[in-house]
Amino acid sequence: RPYFRDALQFGQGRFYGLGTTSHEAGYFLATSIRTPAGKRGVIVVKISLSEFESALSLSSDTVMLLDSSGIIFLSSVPAWRYHTLLALSAQTRAAVNRNRQYGKNPLDPLDGAVLGTILPQTLDLALPGESRRTLLTEYVPVGPLGWKLAIFVGPRRDRQLSWVVG
Repeated sequence: RPYFRDALQFGQGRFYGLGTTSHEAGYFLATSIRTPAGKRGVIVVKISLSEFESALSLSSDTVMLLDSSGIIFLSSVPAWRYHTLLALSAQTRAAVNRNRQYGKNPLDPLDGAVLGTILPQTLDLALPGESRRTLLTEYVPVGPLGWKLAIFVGPRRDRQLSWVVG
């Protein structure tokens, strides 16, 4: 897997994906080690983010965390997990499948997303307990792997932005 190869080649590796044996999602951290005799190895630690995702689902905010390919892998709405906001190229889809990053999830587009090659500034979604509507979406970079946190701008902020811009 990429985190293992990266640790051997660069000294450290990081990766988010489903465990190949447990099928449970986690953030994998790996570091290369060398014995006094010169033998090399890799130490890997898997950090579960399930408690973080549970906290997200209990929060009043609706957010999603996207990987660098636009795949939603954590969300305050569990049904959105393992859907895409970007059109996946054949090469990207093959790499995700080769790395078994998201298991056998089909990585279908999120309902309400119009797929392109850049992240959409609006999404036509039904937030939990609400009817479907078009929402402005802001993206905040997170961490060294190209992740983005998607934040939905609520109706009050929509009006504030339109008043300021208008």
